[in-house]
Parts: sequence; C-alpha cells; structure tokens
Amino acid sequence: MSIFDHCTIVTESAESTRKVGLSFAKCYRRKQCTISLQGDLGAGKTTFTQGFAHGLGIDDDVVSPTYALEQQYGDTLSHIDLYRLSGEQANAFLDHEIKEFDGVRLIEWPERASERVVDIAIRIEEISPSRRAIHIEWRDVPIPSDDIIRAWRADVQTPAHILDHMDAVANVCDELVTMFIKTQRPIRQRALNAAAKTHDLLRFVDFKDYVGADAPAQERINRWEDLRRTYGTPHERAAAGFLREKGYADIGDIVETHRGFHSTEGGIPFPSLEHAVLSYADKRVCHTTPVTLDQRFDEFMVRYGGGLESVEALAWRTYMKEVERRWINDETLGSAS
Repeated sequence: MSIFDHCTIVTESAESTRKVGLSFAKCYRRKQCTISLQGDLGAGKTTFTQGFAHGLGIDDDVVSPTYALEQQYGDTLSHIDLYRLSGEQANAFLDHEIKEFDGVRLIEWPERASERVVDIAIRIEEISPSRRAIHIEWRDVPIPSDDIIRAWRADVQTPAHILDHMDAVANVCDELVTMFIKTQRPIRQRALNAAAKTHDLLRFVDFKDYVGADAPAQERINRWEDLRRTYGTPHERAAAGFLREKGYADIGDIVETHRGFHSTEGGIPFPSLEHAVLSYADKRVCHTTPVTLDQRFDEFMVRYGGGLESVEALAWRTYMKEVERRWINDETLGSAS
C-alpha cells in the first residue's frame, strides 16, 4: 500500500504567499507534471504562481492568463487559466494543450473541467482579508508504508545498529519538517521520512569484512553478498536500485544522493529540498545521537582519519555547512545556487 504527502501553510500577506510559491518550487517533483491550483477570485493564485515561477528560474513577469488562456515560459512552465471557459471548452482545451507540453503545467480554475488526474493539487483558502491557508497535496510519488519498510529490513537483514541510525535520522528529518512548515516552507514529510528509513538499508554492501564480536552468521553473509552482486556499491546507489526495483523510484532518487559529497565532483548540487534535508539530517546524527555538523565531522575525523582531517574531509564539512546555510536556514530562500 502506498501513501501520499500533504501539508498546510498559513500565510499572513501576499508577500508570504509568494514566498511559499518560491519554496514550493524547491520541493521534489518530476520535470513533467500537472499541478491544479484552486481558490476564489483574489485568493492569491497569481501571487503564488509568481513565486513558483521565480523558483523555477523564470525571470519574466508572470500575470494571470485569463484572456489568453495559456502563457508558456520556455519549456519550463505552462500557466493555464480556465476561468472563462465552459466545461466542454475547458475539457477540449486541456485535452489538446497537455499533450503538447512537456514541462510543468499549472492549471488555475481546474474545476471548470471534468475531474482528471493531477500530480499535485493546491488549494488556497481565504481565512481573512490578509490570511490564507495553502493546502498542498502531492499525488505523484508513491511512498512505502512503515509495514513495507519493516518487511524490507527483515528481508535484507540490515544490522540492528544501522536500523537504529536510520530511525534516528528519520526523527531529525521530522523535526526539520516541523521547522520548515512553521517558517512557511512546503516539504514532502512522508517521502522524506521513508527515504530516511531506507537510506542505509543496504549499508553492508560497503563492509570490508565481517570480523569482530558481532560478526554475522554465514547465512546473513551469504544474503549480503547476493545483494552486493545484485545492486553493487556504494550503498547509496545500491539502496536506490533496490527501491526502484520495488516500484519506489522517486524515493530511490532522494536516497541516492544522501552522502552529498564526492571528491571527484565536489559538492553535489541537490535537485530538491528533500534531497538536501536527508543528506543534512544524516550528518546531524552520530549513530543515534543528534549532534552538530562539527561534532559529526570531528567524529568522522577520529574514526576514519586517525584524528587528522584530510583535504577532502574538510571540503565535505565546508560544503555541508553551506547546505545548512542555504537550504536549512534558508538564508537565500532555499536557493541551491
């Protein structure tokens, strides 16, 4: 059984509604998707869309296409307004236009047409002359339930200490989500939680050996070796491959970049807020204990560097602090640039 994501954010002004749209653009989405945007006249749909378009990198002035019906901004965004159309006209227009555009399609007044499948549904509710409640429901990404994740963990026989670490990272992600919502930034909580609970699912494919007091039984070693042959290394890519095979490719996409740094590439630009938050939360947990970034990287230095910090490790620490500034603390409105 799959579940989907939703959140509600209350804004106090047109400017804060615009910023919600800007932050929404940083959430995980597929390049081609359809978004419905509902709300009464004057609710703030165009204001939200202006922020969203800016977040997509569109510098043009965005106005409501009420009379033009559609305004396209390159191959990135198609802004559609069905307000002036009858039901029959709206259906005919959408049936034609949606087939012709491969980017993000944002449809105002979708209720003018017959109900159809959309990837993300947004509704702006007017609470008072200045306050709005923005309800966002993501329907595009299937998310594994906790029962499914528990079954996977048992099947691959993930070690207990790694299970505990993943759960601790998931808790940090949940706390960060609460902070994001309070600061009026949308984020996919359930998708992020599922990615956190599976990000080290196949961590053992990177194990160099199995010696020590807690050495696993041969049956478990055989299972791990089989999974290594099937999904390869490193563990980030292996877990992503496992998730894609199970039908959860989008969760796999979030998991695959959670290390966030490779010496050959420098800092990896995160495709979405969820990618950045997972990688950051993973660096904020030492085993199961929440720590600062510096404490975590100091622990890495002791564990892997014999107390010395390599050039690569220092660059990684520096990069994650930049992620904290830009993505977590939102000093640049969540921009990855």
